[in-house]
Amino acid sequence: MVVARGWFCKMPQRNDVSWVVMIAGYVGQELYNDAIKCFHWMLSDGNAQPNEAVLVSVLSACAHLGALDQGKWVHIYIERSERVQSSNISIALIDMYAKCGQIDCTKHVFNGTGKRDLLTWTSMISGFSMHGLGREALEFHSGRVEEGLSIFYEMEHSWGIAPKPEHYGCLIDLLSRSGQLKSAFESVRIMYCSRIRSGILKEYVLFKNKAFLIFRHAITS
Repeated sequence: MVVARGWFCKMPQRNDVSWVVMIAGYVGQELYNDAIKCFHWMLSDGNAQPNEAVLVSVLSACAHLGALDQGKWVHIYIERSERVQSSNISIALIDMYAKCGQIDCTKHVFNGTGKRDLLTWTSMISGFSMHGLGREALEFHSGRVEEGLSIFYEMEHSWGIAPKPEHYGCLIDLLSRSGQLKSAFESVRIMYCSRIRSGILKEYVLFKNKAFLIFRHAITS
């Protein structure tokens, strides 16, 4: 990053792409304080406006540091900029507030999210679980299964979005957390991904229910 910063400083004019590369690079190298400093440098420079990638990276840095004040400042900046709050930004805000221990703020962000996808639901449930709020997670999760399934099945038919591994992962998480392990098992047979198989295996172990079946499927496929 030292070399990258050297070249970055030599640029006569920095655009949004160059700022994204630097800030995301700092986050990727776990230099979270430097990422936040670079963000403020970008704002003071004034030649480029923070885009979604920059905001998500900065919120990730705040989440890892537990920098609640910085995270709130970024949130206020987003609201004042009157930009449309995308799913990625909502998820980043939920993750940041959850890691900073602000569960009420995670609820506020979630409730203010217009179009919630499976990743948004999962991030909210994970936020509850992160703080040992298992009952709240289950209460929040119950009743959302049908909505989650509807979103998943409408992705391709209504919106033309082909489900990716992470979407299948969310579907399996949705089903297994609600106790619908057989349905989750059928889904995992469709999606041959070791990471997803590991996730459902964990749920089988937690529910003490025939974990060897999914393990056998994992090693024979």
